[in-house]
Amino acid sequence: MLLIRAAGILNRREIGGPHRVPPPVSYAFRSSATSTRSPGPPLTLSSRLTEERIKVPLDSLDKPGILRELCLLLATAADSLDRLDDIHRAVIERESVLSTGVGSGIALPHGKCPGLERFEIVAGTTREPVDFEAVDGDPVRLVVMMVGPPAAAGYHVKTLGHISRTLRDAELRAKLSGAEDAVCFRRFILEAGA
Repeated sequence: MLLIRAAGILNRREIGGPHRVPPPVSYAFRSSATSTRSPGPPLTLSSRLTEERIKVPLDSLDKPGILRELCLLLATAADSLDRLDDIHRAVIERESVLSTGVGSGIALPHGKCPGLERFEIVAGTTREPVDFEAVDGDPVRLVVMMVGPPAAAGYHVKTLGHISRTLRDAELRAKLSGAEDAVCFRRFILEAGA
């Protein structure tokens, strides 16, 4: 339930919910029973989003459909179709805690899935604005999904923060939301150095 304050994402207490805020999350993850290592810099959109991992526009017209569609795209891109149900379950479980509609027309659904070896990122734009129960109440046009291994929780949070900060750029958001296809979407990411 802890979301990234530095990235402009609020926790439930800040948006009026009567919920306890969990303790801060470390930015390192335990890689074995005896050692902790830094996972390095967060993933960037340009490092993981190939054209095959981008869907413009998404076919689905509602939040559940968008989540299913992006989970399928992620499982396919990660060559993990056998994990599709687990990936979908992880994203839905996280979404049930608090919407990942972070505001400004952006949703960052994410989850932790056993069996995934590394972090996977996919993205898409909606045909029309979609209600995602965002913290600012605005509908969503741009969706970036990330799923990774449970052991790397700190790295997960660090990467979400990086993506959120990147997408704070209003000009980049407008370009991505208005992209004609996956080729244009990726070109805008590369041009922005995101």
